[in-house]
Amino acid sequence: MTKISEDLLEWRRKQKRGAIMKPSTFEKIKRKAAAAGYENPEAVAGAAYWRTAKAKYKEAKAKMPTPKRGESKNAFIHRCIPYVVRESNGKITGAHAVAKCFGIWRQWVKTKRKNAS
Repeated sequence: MTKISEDLLEWRRKQKRGAIMKPSTFEKIKRKAAAAGYENPEAVAGAAYWRTAKAKYKEAKAKMPTPKRGESKNAFIHRCIPYVVRESNGKITGAHAVAKCFGIWRQWVKTKRKNAS
């Protein structure tokens, strides 16, 4: 069994019902797995769900801006905020967008330091 990362779980919790996979699609996979003779059709559908969730998480994460080489923290935050607001279709605004961009910056610095070691 593959372990699911905490980041993926946290991202998934924020998704609306059916955003990752429609319940009807889950049931359809389950029915097809049962018809194909799988012992545990629910597990087959669950595995398909998590593969889909992982792919959508990677896609969402890839959309977020990252600091450019030599870019200052302030310049990145100013470039990031409109991007986050636009990508969220206005659902993330103001302080939430600023916090998200600071979080991206902190994660980038942390990763950069870790890779430098």
